[in-house]
Amino acid sequence: MNVLFVVHSFPSHDNSNWGAFNYRAVKKMKEEVEFIQVLHLRAWRPGRKIWNEYTIDGIQVWSFAFLYSDSLPKRLKGLIIGFYKFIL
Repeated sequence: MNVLFVVHSFPSHDNSNWGAFNYRAVKKMKEEVEFIQVLHLRAWRPGRKIWNEYTIDGIQVWSFAFLYSDSLPKRLKGLIIGFYKFIL
């Protein structure tokens, strides 16, 4: 069985202590499944790559940083979220 694990917090090279619960869950699931891929959704900030691929302890991680803010108008938020749904 192949698994895509979608998370909002997961350890990365710039923040290795973040998302330890999700990391432990993926490590445990990796023992039971053939292939596991982590999709880490992050908020974009200046200097952060939009798309990043890396490996931690044999776990393949895709990191996707997207522009999002609660202060955006509702229509613009809806367009952005619709665009991200289309991409993913």
